[in-house]
Amino acid sequence: MKKRRMRRGISAGTIVTLALTAVLLLTSCIVYARLTGENGAIHIDPQLINSSLSELLSGLRSDPAQAPESTPSPTPAARAKQESDDTLVFAAASATEAPTIYMPSVVTLNAAGQVMMGSELRASGRQSNGMYDFSEIFQPVSGALGGANLSIATLRGTLDDGSAGSFGDYRAPDALAIALKGAGVNLVNLGTDRILDYGVSGVSATRSVLQQRNLSSAGAYTSEQEANARGVVEISGIKVGVVSYTTSVSAAGQKAASAEERQYSVRQYDAQTAAQDISALRDAGAEVVIVLAHWGKRGDTEPSKATLEQANALARAGADVILGTGPTNVHRMEKKQMDDGRTVFVAYSLGNFLTDDSRETNDITGMVLHLEMEWNSQTQTLSFRDCWYMPTWIMRWRDGNTARYRIVPAGSSTLPENMTDSIYVNMKKSYQSLTDKLGTEAAAPRAE
Repeated sequence: MKKRRMRRGISAGTIVTLALTAVLLLTSCIVYARLTGENGAIHIDPQLINSSLSELLSGLRSDPAQAPESTPSPTPAARAKQESDDTLVFAAASATEAPTIYMPSVVTLNAAGQVMMGSELRASGRQSNGMYDFSEIFQPVSGALGGANLSIATLRGTLDDGSAGSFGDYRAPDALAIALKGAGVNLVNLGTDRILDYGVSGVSATRSVLQQRNLSSAGAYTSEQEANARGVVEISGIKVGVVSYTTSVSAAGQKAASAEERQYSVRQYDAQTAAQDISALRDAGAEVVIVLAHWGKRGDTEPSKATLEQANALARAGADVILGTGPTNVHRMEKKQMDDGRTVFVAYSLGNFLTDDSRETNDITGMVLHLEMEWNSQTQTLSFRDCWYMPTWIMRWRDGNTARYRIVPAGSSTLPENMTDSIYVNMKKSYQSLTDKLGTEAAAPRAE
């Protein structure tokens, strides 16, 4: 049998006993002194007792033999219980963590109507060296048109860098692209009835001009593969898809391009095809789908029955924003409430933004539309926060034998340079008439 090793030094019990003895001794001395008087007093230095107790306690702490034994390792059962307790504590801590905060994303869109360039407009931008510059035409409205994440204008025609040898109706110098970019446009819609007037080579030249100026485009393609691609771009944290349609191709375009070329170079509207396109954009991750529609007839003052049916079909198919061009007049706007809870913004016609083929008041009154859209990734919903429109006016005056043009805010509070008083009065009347027509329900008017 193994003998138990004897501990050395003073045990804890001994120290406690000595401390109690010292206290009793001190008490006895005090009682004795009070009983015997001053002559019998025993003088004891209290510091001595304090020092002795301190030394005893210090010895207890410093003596390795008297140190508490190490805590034994827990048994497997105890470890399991401890781990279980720890897990419960961790789970409780996780349950009280701050919830994930979903910050809504916002994308802004500015859109103007159609740009058509005839001979007088071309001549207005021709410089003495034979080059072209149209930048001053857009300068008065560049503040309203630019500054958005997506700024759109519709080109009704084509562009060329001069290699074609001449310009004509629906073929503009490449300087127009430079002017549009300078005004803040970053996406040019080409899906109109006039895009094929110069055949597929005209489409290719136009696309090339825009690409060289770092301008995106929609609605015209140079191959079947490109036409069938459904790209989605992320803008300000929101995945946006854009698709463009025209309901017709001009007689000149049908003559300049074969049926096979027309099939891929421009997307002609068909309800079934549009639904498939929108579904494909959704499958590609699009959270917002914007449809650019060139429809209706030139002289329409209100959306036709066919246009309304097409807009309804696009909205049901999943479009979030529908921007119409084609008619030279500005048509009404609305926020359509769909059965699935979505809100769809429809502008049936943005009218003319720039043209020189008419001086009719309705033809030269256009608009810039601004939409601020908020996407909530938690609820997967889109809402329209700040929507406004600014009516515009195509101003023209004579400079010798040349006509000059400017696009100005129709509600301008000051007389634009080179504008006569009588034209200014007519412009202000046009502004009032348009704002009365459009109202404030879908978007609020801005004078300038």
